[in-house]
Amino acid sequence: SQEPRFGPTATGIEIAYLTPLYFGATLIGVLSVQSDQTDAFPAEQRKIMDRFASVIALQALVARRFTDSQQAIARFGRFQELSLRLVERLDTTELLQPIVDAAREMLDTQMSILLEVRDDDERLYPVAWAGISQQTAMMLESRFKEDLKGLVAWARKPARTPDLRTDQRTARASQAVVAGMISELAVPVLYGDKLYGTLAVETDVYRNFSDEEMNLLAALAAQAGIALRNAQLFETVQLTNSQLEKAFSDLQISQAEIARAHVAEIKAYETELETARDIQTSLLPQEQPPVPQIQLAARNIPARHVSGDFYQYILLPD
Repeated sequence: SQEPRFGPTATGIEIAYLTPLYFGATLIGVLSVQSDQTDAFPAEQRKIMDRFASVIALQALVARRFTDSQQAIARFGRFQELSLRLVERLDTTELLQPIVDAAREMLDTQMSILLEVRDDDERLYPVAWAGISQQTAMMLESRFKEDLKGLVAWARKPARTPDLRTDQRTARASQAVVAGMISELAVPVLYGDKLYGTLAVETDVYRNFSDEEMNLLAALAAQAGIALRNAQLFETVQLTNSQLEKAFSDLQISQAEIARAHVAEIKAYETELETARDIQTSLLPQEQPPVPQIQLAARNIPARHVSGDFYQYILLPD
């Protein structure tokens, strides 16, 4: 109880024996045994406790790995479910928010954000977020290499930090502090060589993101890249179909207008022919001249509306 390195102890404790819980090179913890007897823990008992500590370390490591395995299985199941949700959507605008929601849910973080990279532009624009306000999200707009998310977009490789406030890779620590962000994990959203942006998750407490968590988020980002690509292809097909439908509609309208013009032209031609026939008829004798003891009869029947044949009666003096 007089040992300053031991710290506060229970009343009456006179001696304590501490042994590390090691398994191989892995430190699991520390085993502390205390007694109110000053002559407790002789050398033989300490050897026994050391062997017991090795057994405890092994059991603790097995339990920890089992727990980690169970968590990994659960996370993988959530990853599959969330990935299916993404690929079912074929509208880009409706796809962005589910991506950040899936990232936040899968890794159990307080915040997530998706920043978009546009063609011929080195800026990253917030397009979807969760756990932060719109005002905060707009404040996180960045450039290539300007902060961790910009560095990820520029290098096209994942990155993580347990503390944004002290990370030398970001020049925007003040924005992270204002947003309440402490730890961050960011991955690029890619499809082949096409960079769509950066997907990041953040916590408001200190957290060391593991390799498994980084791989999970990278896998989700890969699924997001596929989903975004599919959505863009679907939208392109829809646009093409819309353009074809408009062209077909315009063609039908043009054909109808041509048909109407043709009918109008035919009617005008027929009207002209009718007028010509009336003129021709008016030029022909309307009555036969009276000639004693002779009956006269004449008739002009054109093959079509008009013809080039005319006739007239001429009475001679004799």
